[in-house]
Amino acid sequence: MQGPEHSVGIFGGSFNPPHMGHILATGWALSIQIIQEVWVIPAGGHPFGKELVPLGDRMEMCRRAFNCFGPRVSVLDSERGEGVHYSIDTLRKLIEEHPGILFRWIVGSDAIGDAPRWKQYDELTRLAPPIIIPRLGHSSKTQDEIYTGEHCDDFVLPDLSSTWIRHKINSGESDDLEGLVPATVIHWITEKGLYGKQPSGAGNG
Repeated sequence: MQGPEHSVGIFGGSFNPPHMGHILATGWALSIQIIQEVWVIPAGGHPFGKELVPLGDRMEMCRRAFNCFGPRVSVLDSERGEGVHYSIDTLRKLIEEHPGILFRWIVGSDAIGDAPRWKQYDELTRLAPPIIIPRLGHSSKTQDEIYTGEHCDDFVLPDLSSTWIRHKINSGESDDLEGLVPATVIHWITEKGLYGKQPSGAGNG
């Protein structure tokens, strides 16, 4: 049983697919010693209507991507089920199920611009104060500075997106993905035929 000071970072997202930006963010969040664990939660039905490959595939890709952290990172299916899932509802459920844990919300600075559209954003940040991870080309603060939370401007995530990765996969441009997507994730994408055309070099590593 975890003690009352045990802190867990919640890292939600589409992970469609997960990539090195997600892995770097997780490693940084663990390294600053605010939290002891990270719980990765792939989105179920997306509030903003994004098209996603099945949750089961994204769960498996996340397990492969974050396996390098061992027991400090877990992949949860908290948003399994039909319909749209909102972060605040997922968080409240986790708080109810794990009353002895202090939660923090891990978020990239690129996502902060959408904050006003999030359901009950103020309540979300109250229940799980955010850990903001700056991303290249995106300020770590909103114009209104509507959140509080640790962030570090000396560390910046690369401007790497799942949208760009899906485009490269669909175009069959495997060379551009080397070092940006874990090989085990590429293997799963290839095996399951996700995102259209397959990278030509997917079976080489």
